[in-house]
Amino acid sequence: MANVSEDPPSPADAYGPPASVAAPGVVPPPPVAPQYTAAPQYPPYAYGAAAPRTNVLAIISLVASCVGLVFPLGYIAGVVMGHIALSQIKRTGEGGRGLALAGVIVGYSLLALWILIAVAYIIFIVVIIGTASSTGDFNESSFG
Repeated sequence: MANVSEDPPSPADAYGPPASVAAPGVVPPPPVAPQYTAAPQYPPYAYGAAAPRTNVLAIISLVASCVGLVFPLGYIAGVVMGHIALSQIKRTGEGGRGLALAGVIVGYSLLALWILIAVAYIIFIVVIIGTASSTGDFNESSFG
């Protein structure tokens, strides 16, 4: 057992003196430079399948349907192009099905809105004409 008053051996003492000190008069060989070799060639990393292209008509369909909010006939173009885009997407496997569906849905919604507005306008005109014709006491002398 080691004496408690002694210091523990250092790691350098455990391996002994270096080779240049161990043999006096012998010249140590020069240090060898590390040999750098080319890195091993690994196969390229596969990122998976490329995303399918987005159908251009699907994008135009959604844009045209949204333009239908301002210009009343834009939604018709959106509906037509949306249906064409859906058939192309089904046939070719392109992306953009959601855009085409959105274009068709917005287009049909605007078509329904414009039909409701037209029906309300026609009903309003019929009511005004009916009210005006039902009052028989209307003549020019009513204005004074």
